[in-house]
Amino acid sequence: MSDQNKRTLIGLFAATLFVFASFTSFFPVLPLYLKSMGSSNLQVGAVMSSFPIGVLAFRPLVSWMLNRKGRKWTLMFGTLTLACTTGCYLLAQDIPQLMIVRFFHGTGIAAFTTASIVLISDVTTYTNRGHVMGVVGVANYVGFGIGPYAASKLYHAFSIDMVFLYALILAILAIAMVLIIQKQNEPHFSASKGSWKQALKKRYILVPCLFVFIVALIQGGIVNFLPVFLQVKAPQVDAGLFFLVFSFSVLLIRILAGKAADRYGRGIVIFSATSLLSLSIVVLSMTTSLWFLVLASLLYGLGYGSQQPTLTAFVADNTTFANRGAVFSVYYSIFDLGMLSSGYFFGGIADTFGVQMIYPVAAGLYVLGVLFFITMIQDSVKRSLKWVISLRSPGKLCKICYQPMGTDPCHICGHRGGFVKSK
Repeated sequence: MSDQNKRTLIGLFAATLFVFASFTSFFPVLPLYLKSMGSSNLQVGAVMSSFPIGVLAFRPLVSWMLNRKGRKWTLMFGTLTLACTTGCYLLAQDIPQLMIVRFFHGTGIAAFTTASIVLISDVTTYTNRGHVMGVVGVANYVGFGIGPYAASKLYHAFSIDMVFLYALILAILAIAMVLIIQKQNEPHFSASKGSWKQALKKRYILVPCLFVFIVALIQGGIVNFLPVFLQVKAPQVDAGLFFLVFSFSVLLIRILAGKAADRYGRGIVIFSATSLLSLSIVVLSMTTSLWFLVLASLLYGLGYGSQQPTLTAFVADNTTFANRGAVFSVYYSIFDLGMLSSGYFFGGIADTFGVQMIYPVAAGLYVLGVLFFITMIQDSVKRSLKWVISLRSPGKLCKICYQPMGTDPCHICGHRGGFVKSK
């Protein structure tokens, strides 16, 4: 890897850490602040969901920006927008104003997250992509742990304004980190070459996109309603602890999972991760004490930390420089739609059936999503199941053309990921 690419990845790591610490600071405290204002569960969900609405609305423009303005330009635009909107939280006085601020906050995250993952894909190959995404992605969860935990302490010790100021300082630090990233040599492409319609025609893009909707729906249910859920089920437990344990469990697994995905194949790692995630949601639904919460967050971190970089690497494997911006705009737009839907979906469940029903319902939905993914990722159920349980290595046969191979994709038929043992 060249020195320029190494500098890019170091800058991305630091910027990502500060960005995620900044915007995740609101997770454990904003729902409590809204409840203190007299908001209903549905109103809490609406305010929290204004963020993914902004992300979702802006994704299509990000695709154009990536191809026409460049990766670094888009990254800086997103970081500057993040800082400006974070400062606006200090000025918002009521629920409508908070919804507007969170909407534009989401546009900055849309630009930053899409540009960063596309830039990582540009400077990596199949043989190291999972590992690099795992390493750089560690920053997400360091920030995810530090941000909410510190924000929770600041909120209870001082006020919500101190949390807003803390998040603003982190966003300014992220701008400084983006400045050290060197601009890559990037050819320009018209939007038609990377259209979302062309991307969704590929099974390896469509199925992960539909599955990630379920993943985002569950993630949104945890982010938006965990503090409210714990007030009912375990009022003695601080929601910030969940995010702290979650982030450290991700650190334990993410780099190892990325290496495993590069060496043994994407399918087996994704399947193992989904099993851990399913168990974690079941445990979370039964949480009544500190230790249940710690176990749920540990399992959730191990599962999520394995699943997301591997699933993202799998999507990146099936892109080119020309269509990568469009593909990831589609992919993350569907993730955003899941986050957006979660606020209204789980908010409605909480108001109708009670907060305690949120995570049992989430567990059931996630199991259905897993069954869909492991039976539809290939062109038949049999091949799909083989893909998720088989290991990749030299001396095995391609699932599709059954020719000996040792690399991915198959040099004969072009199939990516997943092998069966030679007979």
